[in-house]
Amino acid sequence: MKSDQKIRNLAKDICKLAVQAVTLYYRETDAIIDSGCKDKNRIECTLDGMLDFCFDKNMLKHYKRLCRYYYEIDQYSAIEYVYAYRDMWDQECKTFGGVKLKSDLPAIEEIEMKRISVKAGEIVKGEKTKT
Repeated sequence: MKSDQKIRNLAKDICKLAVQAVTLYYRETDAIIDSGCKDKNRIECTLDGMLDFCFDKNMLKHYKRLCRYYYEIDQYSAIEYVYAYRDMWDQECKTFGGVKLKSDLPAIEEIEMKRISVKAGEIVKGEKTKT
């Protein structure tokens, strides 16, 4: 068998696998969202598996849905998954709304600064109550 034919067959197999993955991850995404699941490990495991198939537009639709859901639970981690998608499949940032992340969601740096300032406030409050 020629190498061109082997590559074509491999591409067909990947597409078949993607169709199966979309079906399975669609069910899992629905189960997570419909049940109101807040289990970060379950959500992240699902997003990790989905990411490998986000070349498929149907999978990407479910990946986005789960990222948006996860954003309400853990903004920082959800943003990391958007970045992971962009690093792997969309370096030009065209897919998640066609806008840069900072104008769509808070930048990671902003979230970190809020966490640091909250922690600093707690430390200051703690020191004031001790004295």
